[in-house]
Amino acid sequence: MNTSPAVEHNPRPSTAARRAELIAAVLHPITVRDATVTKVRPEIRDGVVTRTIGEIQIYPESRRIEIVLGIGVMDHERRAAAANAVILPQQLLRDDPALWNEIRKRGTGERMLRVALWLPAPDPLVHLELEQTITIDTRSEVTV
Repeated sequence: MNTSPAVEHNPRPSTAARRAELIAAVLHPITVRDATVTKVRPEIRDGVVTRTIGEIQIYPESRRIEIVLGIGVMDHERRAAAANAVILPQQLLRDDPALWNEIRKRGTGERMLRVALWLPAPDPLVHLELEQTITIDTRSEVTV
């Protein structure tokens, strides 16, 4: 399971402060849930086709961690995310604080640290071809 930084919205606090929050999060309970809006999306990272399947969200004030899986996640990706929940506490102890982005949730104003969760695409060429085919079929079915 790989992580990458999410889009930055706020200036970053000091590395020491972020590291302390990640270490404190080791004791937080972890839940895995499905997203209601965000979809799984293909991306290219360092020349490799990947699927961003969701994100890890840490809520320091309420002392909880959520792994949120995007709409369209495959069964093997769901299993990988569940396995990631098991090793996440150890990963947080050595994770680079610069990977984590801080935002405030719109509805609640609660502060959240987050990082994207992604896997290499199972077969990049077939996957991209399938995505293009779906896009082409969707456009051809639209009539004005």
